[in-house]
Amino acid sequence: MVYPNNSNIGNLTSPPSEGLGEVLLSSAYFAPIQWYQKLNRYDSCLIEQHDNFVKQWTYLYDFNWEITLKMCELIDIMPCMRRTDAYLKDIPDGIVDFREIIRPKHPGVDSDFISRRYYQVYQQKFGFLPNLSILDLLFNEGNESVLYL
Repeated sequence: MVYPNNSNIGNLTSPPSEGLGEVLLSSAYFAPIQWYQKLNRYDSCLIEQHDNFVKQWTYLYDFNWEITLKMCELIDIMPCMRRTDAYLKDIPDGIVDFREIIRPKHPGVDSDFISRRYYQVYQQKFGFLPNLSILDLLFNEGNESVLYL
C-alpha cells in the first residue's frame, strides 16, 4: 500500500530483508535493473523528489513514481518506499546514497551489484548487455524477473 502523503510512504509489503538498512535513490524513468535491485534488497528506500536541477517536464517525478509502483507490482516486489521532504545534501548516518552511482550511461562503483545473465532477444547479435531498463528484464523473463534482483 502506498500512502498519499509523506507520513508513511510506500510500505508495499515486507521486503526480503538482508539487513542492509536504508537507501537513497534518485527518481527514475524506467530505471535500470540495478535500481530495482536496491528497492528489493534494502529495508527502506528514500526516493529523491527534489532534484537539484530543473527538468523540462513539470511533473516528471510523479510520472516516475507511478512507473515505479507499476513495475514493482508487475515484478511482484513490495519495497518500503517514501519520498524525501527536501533535497538531501548532507546524508544522515545509516543511509546509503546511490543517486550518483546508478547512472546507466556513466555508472559509478557499486560492489553490491552484479548483473546476472538472463535471456535477451538480440543476445546472439550484440552479446549480453548488462543493467538495461527494468522493462527488458520484465519482457524477457516475465514472472521470473524477481529472481534476477
